[in-house]
Amino acid sequence: MISEASRMRSFIVIFEVRVPKTASTVLSNVYHHIFNRRVINMNTNFKIKAIERDLFSELMGLSDRALERVNARRVIADTKPGYPCRVSLKEAEIGERVLLVPFRHHDVNSPYRASGPIYIRENAEQAELGVNEIPEILTARLLSIRAYNHNHAMVHAETLQGIGLENAVRQQFLNGEVSYIQIHNANPGCFSCSVYRA
Repeated sequence: MISEASRMRSFIVIFEVRVPKTASTVLSNVYHHIFNRRVINMNTNFKIKAIERDLFSELMGLSDRALERVNARRVIADTKPGYPCRVSLKEAEIGERVLLVPFRHHDVNSPYRASGPIYIRENAEQAELGVNEIPEILTARLLSIRAYNHNHAMVHAETLQGIGLENAVRQQFLNGEVSYIQIHNANPGCFSCSVYRA
């Protein structure tokens, strides 16, 4: 998908070939002044949002057999890291009980609707992160980020080490077409959390 900025750059290249150098230079300078001012003024502050715990409240007290009927299961964390909770955005401790459940993390009217397995700690507290705050659960992993527009269509995707997440998010939010971002753990491909403009 071609952005407005890309179309303008292409127009300038064509214009510079067909008109005198002085006129094309003036137009190019005007465009870059406007474009650069828009970039400077673009809000790239962000807020990471965890999945709401209330969505899983009915599952917490179910027996193992009842969980199986809804394609979920209760497991015991035997490594750390290894069981990242999508409610608290923290790693489960070794020996802690977690639920492994299917979850529609991109529940939208779009071809990009998607679901997959996630872990939820049974005693998880809801994560409430500040502006531009990134939890350690993300910085320590290889991540896949997927940027979507207001029509819930993907406009960008990339894989990166979590230590570079802040720069990657800010870079995407320089694009006015990007409405929100979803973060996945790259190797297993499972959903982690969403990112919105602050």
